[in-house]
Amino acid sequence: MDPPSVNRQFELADGSTILVSSARPRDADAMQAFVGGLSQRSSYLRFFSRLDQLPPSILKRFTQVDYPSNMTIVAVQEGSSKIIGLAGWTPSHVQSGDDECAVAVADEWQSRAVATTLLGVLYDLAKIAHKTRLEGFVLRENHRMFALASNLGIVLDKDFRDPLVAKMYRDIA
Repeated sequence: MDPPSVNRQFELADGSTILVSSARPRDADAMQAFVGGLSQRSSYLRFFSRLDQLPPSILKRFTQVDYPSNMTIVAVQEGSSKIIGLAGWTPSHVQSGDDECAVAVADEWQSRAVATTLLGVLYDLAKIAHKTRLEGFVLRENHRMFALASNLGIVLDKDFRDPLVAKMYRDIA
């Protein structure tokens, strides 16, 4: 099934405008450039390791969406084709039955509400797809993600006992 067509414009608090759209196969090169442009720290916090590019299987999953099983959206600055953020869900690798959600934002765009915007659109799409919960795994040292999660009503799973990784989730209603 084709994903819902997403093509929405948002004005951020600093006055800049971003466009959020569904990821498509034509986004593959821009997505690789985005991942390669992340700082070592941002790459580590998102992928739990340094990635200079996405492995072919992940790139394919991000750009050739199999909705509603998985979904990826991208953000670009208005007037540009350079990806500045991406978010999506995939079936979880954990046996919870929930879908796993993740977000990443280019370093120069962090703390400007790009992640908040992407996750808001993603949650709207999850509702349309009849998802019940999106979960995510975050390195415990990723304090900025914990602050974002708190602001968005994302719940920390206090029963998830891992010294390095925290599990968070948000019910979709």
